Amino acid sequence: EAVEILTQVSRVAAKFPSSSQNKVELLKKVNMMADAEKIQQQREKEIPSLRADADKLQQHQREAGLEQKLQAKESIIRDLQEQLDHLRKSQSHTAQYTLQGRREVDQVAALQQY
Repeated sequence: EAVEILTQVSRVAAKFPSSSQNKVELLKKVNMMADAEKIQQQREKEIPSLRADADKLQQHQREAGLEQKLQAKESIIRDLQEQLDHLRKSQSHTAQYTLQGRREVDQVAALQQY
């Protein structure tokens, strides 16, 4: 497109006699327009890459949120497991005390029979 613009500008400039200074200014403007078009094309080429980067970032943020939730749930599971272990120990001790108490009751009962 820049070549087309230069060609068109050259045709228009040839139709109007002007000083070399005006032609230089005109060429500078055309060059600036060509540079601006190149920059625009480069930015348009970068858009898919930027979108992909944004998608990756969003995915990473979602995964980070899920990781935090997973860690919180794992912490809860560990706490519950510790409570369950404590309850099992307490139950075991209670069962031992109950068994020991029954033996003592049986011994007292046996002694009372004599």
